[in-house]
Amino acid sequence: MPPSKNLMIGVVIPTFNRPDLLDIALKSLQAQSYQNWKAVVINDLSSVDYQSVELVFSEDSRIRFFTRASNGGVNQACNTGLDQLAADGDVDFIAIMDDDDTYALDFFEAAVVQIHAHPEYSWFMSNNYGEQKKSSRRIMKEGELDYVDDYIYGKFRGDKGRLIAAWILKELRFDPRFRSSHRWPFFTDVAQHTKIWAFPHDSVYKRYLDQGITKSVGASMSLKDILHSVYKHWHVIRLRPTKLAAYKYLILESLKAIPRALRRCIYYLTSK
Repeated sequence: MPPSKNLMIGVVIPTFNRPDLLDIALKSLQAQSYQNWKAVVINDLSSVDYQSVELVFSEDSRIRFFTRASNGGVNQACNTGLDQLAADGDVDFIAIMDDDDTYALDFFEAAVVQIHAHPEYSWFMSNNYGEQKKSSRRIMKEGELDYVDDYIYGKFRGDKGRLIAAWILKELRFDPRFRSSHRWPFFTDVAQHTKIWAFPHDSVYKRYLDQGITKSVGASMSLKDILHSVYKHWHVIRLRPTKLAAYKYLILESLKAIPRALRRCIYYLTSK
């Protein structure tokens, strides 16, 4: 079925202790040239006051604020937001927006053009701009990508602007066992339903901050993070058992896990 003419875009925004940055993110939503969107802001039980931000946006019925009863990390916060949008039942595509992101004013407009031009795809990806990680690779031309082949085991890297069809995310959720982002298994699940249509548009301004909801506390990798680096390849094998690269990286990450776990244990013991 072709996408409706006036698509509704749902935006999930997990946030923790960054009301000032959230204010900027929400203003970039309000400034979108494409206005048919709604947003759910999920406060992961912050220790700082968000009332001033909620007051500023209280008159915009498209923006709703929810506070979790417990602090569970970014994945659980995202899941809470997805649950809220699923309950609404009127969203066509969903974006996950970090609270320190800023959207280009024509991000949604450019994405909707692509969605209508390529209705056979249910996942659309475009470029971030601003700060760039060394491993990032920009989208230079329109074309199809496969998340597992091109993103996990190919040369494609970096945070990107993403819109995913709501029907795919009706039941798919992020792994709640991991506090930090670790979105690869989630996107691997999404990739079982659709390829990606990538297009070269500067869509999301990214910041990489030392503190925030996606960061682990203490040593650079928690024990769960270490296990996750192994698990994501096992997850691929479960879904795509003929993917040989997954077996290779499963072995490599398993070997790396031992010294990483030792460093974490030493950190824990010496920080007492």
